[in-house]
Amino acid sequence: MELQDHRIIVDMEYFTQQLLSLFTNIKQYPTPAVKECFKLRESPKLDVTGQKTFHTIVAKLLYLAKQARPDILTATSFLCTRVKEPTKNDQQKLLRVIGYLEATKHYRYTISPSKPLGFLAYVHAAFATHEDSKSHSEVAIFIAGVLVYTASKKQACVTKSPIESELVILTDYIGLDELFEEFISFILNDKLPTTIFLQDSTSVVTLVTQGSGVTRTRHLRNRMHLAKEAVDEDRLIIKHCKANLMIADGFTKPLKGSEFQQLCSSLDIYHSSQ
Repeated sequence: MELQDHRIIVDMEYFTQQLLSLFTNIKQYPTPAVKECFKLRESPKLDVTGQKTFHTIVAKLLYLAKQARPDILTATSFLCTRVKEPTKNDQQKLLRVIGYLEATKHYRYTISPSKPLGFLAYVHAAFATHEDSKSHSEVAIFIAGVLVYTASKKQACVTKSPIESELVILTDYIGLDELFEEFISFILNDKLPTTIFLQDSTSVVTLVTQGSGVTRTRHLRNRMHLAKEAVDEDRLIIKHCKANLMIADGFTKPLKGSEFQQLCSSLDIYHSSQ
């Protein structure tokens, strides 16, 4: 980690190089995943040695993604769901991530506050993207304009509509955000502005701010009231965000070309060591 004027640079290039040294003849790729990354295809399973190697590499990728390379988080989160019985097709998807890291191994994570101190959370879900019809969630939390936390994962329950999947991701991270806010407030010995949650579904915004709408199960009704209570008690503010400005969208599905480059630019966290 390197400390410079008004910014901190987290350099995991050595770790990345050590990971890449486990492979030979690496083909470089401009993105970490193909558009059909979440799709499962019939393919032979890896042998026992291959399965153990696959699991080890995915664990290393997850560590790297959570520490300094969130650009590989979406692809890595899918690979995490395949560690029990990986196939040759899964191995090809793993090699795609490795190829992308080979092309971008000099990238470093830059922390540079650019806004007043406060929490801003982007939450989004891609509906029924997995083969078992479960949705994929993503949250990106910023403090003072700095990305401090990201999560990209498969939802634990099957939802009936995009609105329900968005409600699940929103309520999943209310508690985590409150812990973040409490910790920072304790460190600074000062109360922070109320956290703002950005959501691109106007229906969900209405659901948790006005309590209108019908939920099909007690489980989802409880989630709706959980979020509404937090809004009513001024523990969070929820606002609508246009779909093209929803940063979390890039972590719920694989992006390609200009869309992926736009995601990296919007995060504004990469700086090449070369």
